[in-house]
Amino acid sequence: MNYIKDVMAEVTAPFRLFVFFVLTMVMGMSGPFGTFYDMPFAARLAYWAVMIAGAIVLGYCVRVALDRRFPQVDLVWRGCAETVLITLLYCPYGYSVTTGLAGVEGLNPDDIYFILPVTVLVCALLSVGRVFFVRAGITAVPRRLRLLERLSDKRALTVYHLTVDDHYVEVATNLGSERVLMRFADAVAELDGLKGAQVHRSHWVAHAAVRCVEKENGRHFLVLINGERVPVSRANQGVIEEAGWQYAGRASA
Repeated sequence: MNYIKDVMAEVTAPFRLFVFFVLTMVMGMSGPFGTFYDMPFAARLAYWAVMIAGAIVLGYCVRVALDRRFPQVDLVWRGCAETVLITLLYCPYGYSVTTGLAGVEGLNPDDIYFILPVTVLVCALLSVGRVFFVRAGITAVPRRLRLLERLSDKRALTVYHLTVDDHYVEVATNLGSERVLMRFADAVAELDGLKGAQVHRSHWVAHAAVRCVEKENGRHFLVLINGERVPVSRANQGVIEEAGWQYAGRASA
Protein backbone atom coordinates (compact mmCIF):
# COMPACT_ATOMS: atom_id res chain seq x y z
CA MET A 1 0.00 0.00 0.00
CA ASN A 2 2.87 2.37 0.75
CA TYR A 3 4.17 1.77 -2.76
CA ILE A 4 0.85 2.75 -4.34
CA LYS A 5 0.60 5.81 -2.10
CA ASP A 6 4.11 6.89 -3.07
CA VAL A 7 3.38 6.47 -6.78
CA MET A 8 0.10 8.37 -6.50
CA ALA A 9 1.81 11.15 -4.56
CA GLU A 10 4.40 11.53 -7.31
CA VAL A 11 1.95 11.32 -10.21
CA THR A 12 -0.63 13.69 -8.74
CA ALA A 13 1.85 16.32 -7.54
CA PRO A 14 0.62 19.74 -8.75
CA PHE A 15 3.76 20.43 -10.76
CA ARG A 16 3.51 17.11 -12.62
CA LEU A 17 -0.16 17.68 -13.37
CA PHE A 18 0.80 21.07 -14.77
CA VAL A 19 3.53 19.47 -16.91
CA PHE A 20 1.05 16.86 -18.15
CA PHE A 21 -1.42 19.57 -19.16
CA VAL A 22 1.21 21.71 -20.91
CA LEU A 23 2.79 18.78 -22.76
CA THR A 24 -0.61 17.48 -23.87
CA MET A 25 -1.59 20.87 -25.25
CA VAL A 26 1.76 21.42 -26.97
CA MET A 27 1.81 17.96 -28.56
CA GLY A 28 -1.87 18.13 -29.43
CA MET A 29 -1.54 21.46 -31.20
CA SER A 30 1.81 20.82 -32.89
CA GLY A 31 1.02 17.23 -33.94
CA PRO A 32 4.56 15.82 -34.12
CA PHE A 33 5.51 12.55 -35.86
CA GLY A 34 2.87 13.00 -38.54
CA THR A 35 -0.09 13.10 -36.15
CA PHE A 36 -0.92 16.63 -37.29
CA TYR A 37 -1.89 15.32 -40.73
CA ASP A 38 -3.21 11.91 -39.66
CA MET A 39 -5.68 13.01 -36.97
CA PRO A 40 -8.21 15.78 -36.33
CA PHE A 41 -7.42 18.07 -33.39
CA ALA A 42 -9.73 16.45 -30.80
CA ALA A 43 -8.47 12.94 -31.54
CA ARG A 44 -4.87 14.17 -31.62
CA LEU A 45 -5.28 15.82 -28.22
CA ALA A 46 -6.79 12.65 -26.75
CA TYR A 47 -4.03 10.51 -28.28
CA TRP A 48 -1.22 12.56 -26.80
CA ALA A 49 -3.00 12.80 -23.44
CA VAL A 50 -3.10 9.00 -23.26
CA MET A 51 0.50 8.65 -24.43
CA ILE A 52 1.86 11.24 -21.99
CA ALA A 53 -0.24 10.01 -19.06
CA GLY A 54 1.00 6.48 -19.66
CA ALA A 55 4.60 7.65 -19.77
CA ILE A 56 4.24 9.53 -16.48
CA VAL A 57 2.48 6.71 -14.63
CA LEU A 58 4.80 3.97 -15.92
CA GLY A 59 7.82 6.14 -15.25
CA TYR A 60 6.98 6.75 -11.62
CA CYS A 61 5.90 3.15 -11.06
CA VAL A 62 9.39 2.09 -12.14
CA ARG A 63 11.20 4.89 -10.30
CA VAL A 64 9.44 4.36 -6.97
CA ALA A 65 9.89 0.57 -7.23
CA LEU A 66 13.63 0.91 -7.86
CA ASP A 67 14.07 3.51 -5.12
CA ARG A 68 12.29 1.29 -2.60
CA ARG A 69 13.83 -2.01 -3.64
CA PHE A 70 17.41 -0.89 -4.30
CA PRO A 71 18.03 2.22 -2.16
CA GLN A 72 21.66 1.27 -1.61
CA VAL A 73 22.42 1.15 -5.34
CA ASP A 74 24.03 4.28 -6.74
CA LEU A 75 21.58 6.68 -8.37
CA VAL A 76 23.43 6.51 -11.70
CA TRP A 77 22.88 2.76 -12.00
CA ARG A 78 19.28 3.10 -10.88
CA GLY A 79 18.86 5.71 -13.60
CA CYS A 80 20.20 3.28 -16.20
CA ALA A 81 17.86 0.55 -14.99
CA GLU A 82 15.01 3.04 -14.95
CA THR A 83 15.59 3.96 -18.60
CA VAL A 84 15.70 0.32 -19.71
CA LEU A 85 12.61 -0.75 -17.74
CA ILE A 86 10.50 2.24 -18.75
CA THR A 87 11.40 1.66 -22.39
CA LEU A 88 10.51 -2.04 -22.18
CA LEU A 89 7.16 -1.23 -20.56
CA TYR A 90 6.32 1.81 -22.64
CA CYS A 91 7.08 0.27 -26.04
CA PRO A 92 4.17 -2.23 -25.95
CA TYR A 93 1.95 0.40 -24.34
CA GLY A 94 2.70 3.01 -26.98
CA TYR A 95 2.44 0.47 -29.78
CA SER A 96 -0.95 -0.74 -28.51
CA VAL A 97 -2.33 2.79 -28.26
CA THR A 98 -1.02 3.77 -31.68
CA THR A 99 -2.10 0.66 -33.56
CA GLY A 100 -5.40 0.62 -31.71
CA LEU A 101 -6.23 4.04 -33.09
CA ALA A 102 -4.93 3.22 -36.58
CA GLY A 103 -7.81 3.09 -39.00
CA VAL A 104 -10.17 4.62 -36.45
CA GLU A 105 -8.77 8.12 -36.65
CA GLY A 106 -6.46 7.65 -39.62
CA LEU A 107 -3.34 7.34 -37.48
CA ASN A 108 -0.40 5.73 -39.22
CA PRO A 109 0.92 2.82 -37.09
CA ASP A 110 4.39 3.36 -38.55
CA ASP A 111 4.57 6.58 -36.51
CA ILE A 112 5.35 4.47 -33.45
CA TYR A 113 8.82 3.71 -34.83
CA PHE A 114 9.61 7.41 -34.60
CA ILE A 115 7.93 7.95 -31.25
CA LEU A 116 9.63 5.15 -29.30
CA PRO A 117 13.26 6.22 -29.92
CA VAL A 118 12.31 9.67 -28.69
CA THR A 119 10.82 8.04 -25.59
CA VAL A 120 14.12 6.32 -24.86
CA LEU A 121 15.99 9.60 -25.28
CA VAL A 122 13.58 11.49 -23.01
CA CYS A 123 13.82 8.78 -20.32
CA ALA A 124 17.60 8.93 -20.45
CA LEU A 125 17.64 12.73 -20.21
CA LEU A 126 15.23 12.71 -17.27
CA SER A 127 17.34 10.13 -15.45
CA VAL A 128 20.49 12.18 -16.03
CA GLY A 129 18.67 15.29 -14.83
CA ARG A 130 17.49 13.51 -11.71
CA VAL A 131 21.03 12.42 -10.85
CA PHE A 132 22.25 15.99 -11.29
CA PHE A 133 19.54 17.55 -9.11
CA VAL A 134 19.79 14.97 -6.34
CA ARG A 135 23.58 15.18 -6.27
CA ALA A 136 23.24 18.96 -6.10
CA GLY A 137 20.81 18.58 -3.20
CA ILE A 138 17.89 20.13 -5.07
CA THR A 139 14.55 18.74 -3.94
CA ALA A 140 11.02 19.77 -4.71
CA VAL A 141 9.86 22.03 -1.90
CA PRO A 142 7.12 24.61 -2.36
CA ARG A 143 9.24 27.56 -1.25
CA ARG A 144 12.57 28.32 0.35
CA LEU A 145 12.70 26.95 3.87
CA ARG A 146 12.72 29.54 6.63
CA LEU A 147 15.41 27.61 8.46
CA LEU A 148 17.82 28.11 5.55
CA GLU A 149 17.62 31.87 6.05
CA ARG A 150 19.31 31.43 9.44
CA LEU A 151 22.42 29.90 7.88
CA SER A 152 25.49 31.94 7.02
CA ASP A 153 25.77 30.33 3.58
CA LYS A 154 22.65 31.40 1.71
CA ARG A 155 23.45 29.07 -1.19
CA ALA A 156 22.10 26.05 0.70
CA LEU A 157 19.07 24.66 -1.10
CA THR A 158 17.64 22.00 1.18
CA VAL A 159 17.99 20.34 4.58
CA TYR A 160 19.00 16.72 5.05
CA HIS A 161 19.19 16.33 8.80
CA LEU A 162 18.75 18.17 12.11
CA THR A 163 20.58 17.21 15.28
CA VAL A 164 20.34 18.59 18.81
CA ASP A 165 23.71 19.84 20.05
CA ASP A 166 23.33 21.29 23.55
CA HIS A 167 21.49 24.62 23.07
CA TYR A 168 22.19 24.50 19.36
CA VAL A 169 20.74 22.64 16.39
CA GLU A 170 23.17 21.30 13.83
CA VAL A 171 21.66 21.72 10.38
CA ALA A 172 23.00 19.41 7.65
CA THR A 173 22.34 20.72 4.14
CA ASN A 174 23.53 19.95 0.64
CA LEU A 175 26.52 22.22 1.33
CA GLY A 176 27.56 20.83 4.71
CA SER A 177 26.63 21.43 8.36
CA GLU A 178 26.20 24.52 10.50
CA ARG A 179 25.16 25.05 14.11
CA VAL A 180 22.28 27.43 14.83
CA LEU A 181 21.34 28.71 18.28
CA MET A 182 17.66 27.79 18.59
CA ARG A 183 15.31 25.19 20.01
CA PHE A 184 15.01 21.90 18.18
CA ALA A 185 11.20 22.18 18.01
CA ASP A 186 11.49 25.64 16.45
CA ALA A 187 13.97 24.38 13.86
CA VAL A 188 11.61 21.58 12.84
CA ALA A 189 8.74 24.07 12.62
CA GLU A 190 10.76 26.15 10.14
CA LEU A 191 11.09 23.23 7.72
CA ASP A 192 7.92 24.36 5.98
CA GLY A 193 6.75 21.88 3.37
CA LEU A 194 9.77 19.58 3.58
CA LYS A 195 8.72 15.95 3.99
CA GLY A 196 10.56 14.25 6.83
CA ALA A 197 10.32 12.56 10.21
CA GLN A 198 11.70 12.78 13.72
CA VAL A 199 13.38 9.41 14.19
CA HIS A 200 14.93 10.12 17.58
CA ARG A 201 14.39 12.72 20.27
CA SER A 202 17.53 14.44 18.98
CA HIS A 203 17.29 13.74 15.25
CA TRP A 204 15.06 14.75 12.35
CA VAL A 205 15.69 13.59 8.76
CA ALA A 206 14.29 14.56 5.38
CA HIS A 207 12.68 11.66 3.53
CA ALA A 208 14.53 12.52 0.32
CA ALA A 209 17.87 12.38 2.14
CA VAL A 210 17.58 8.74 3.25
CA ARG A 211 19.55 6.28 1.13
CA CYS A 212 18.83 3.11 3.12
CA VAL A 213 18.48 1.59 6.58
CA GLU A 214 21.13 -0.44 8.38
CA LYS A 215 20.69 -2.68 11.41
CA GLU A 216 23.63 -3.21 13.70
CA ASN A 217 23.59 -5.05 17.03
CA GLY A 218 19.84 -4.63 17.27
CA ARG A 219 19.99 -0.89 16.58
CA HIS A 220 18.64 0.79 13.46
CA PHE A 221 20.43 3.55 11.56
CA LEU A 222 19.44 5.65 8.57
CA VAL A 223 22.19 6.13 6.00
CA LEU A 224 21.81 9.52 4.35
CA ILE A 225 22.92 10.57 0.89
CA ASN A 226 25.64 12.73 2.45
CA GLY A 227 27.11 9.69 4.24
CA GLU A 228 25.75 10.40 7.73
CA ARG A 229 24.36 7.57 9.86
CA VAL A 230 21.41 8.65 11.99
CA PRO A 231 20.20 6.47 14.89
CA VAL A 232 16.53 5.52 15.05
CA SER A 233 15.12 5.14 18.55
CA ARG A 234 13.15 2.03 19.44
CA ALA A 235 10.02 4.12 19.89
CA ASN A 236 10.33 5.51 16.36
CA GLN A 237 11.16 2.34 14.45
CA GLY A 238 7.65 2.29 13.02
CA VAL A 239 8.63 5.34 10.97
CA ILE A 240 10.93 3.13 8.88
CA GLU A 241 8.09 0.96 7.63
CA GLU A 242 5.72 3.89 7.29
CA ALA A 243 8.19 5.78 5.10
CA GLY A 244 9.01 2.68 3.04
CA TRP A 245 12.76 2.93 3.62
CA GLN A 246 14.60 -0.24 2.65
CA TYR A 247 17.32 -2.08 4.51
CA ALA A 248 20.78 -2.32 2.99
CA GLY A 249 21.84 -5.77 1.85
CA ARG A 250 24.81 -5.80 4.21
CA ALA A 251 22.68 -5.21 7.30
CA SER A 252 23.25 -7.62 10.13
CA ALA A 253 20.87 -8.58 12.89
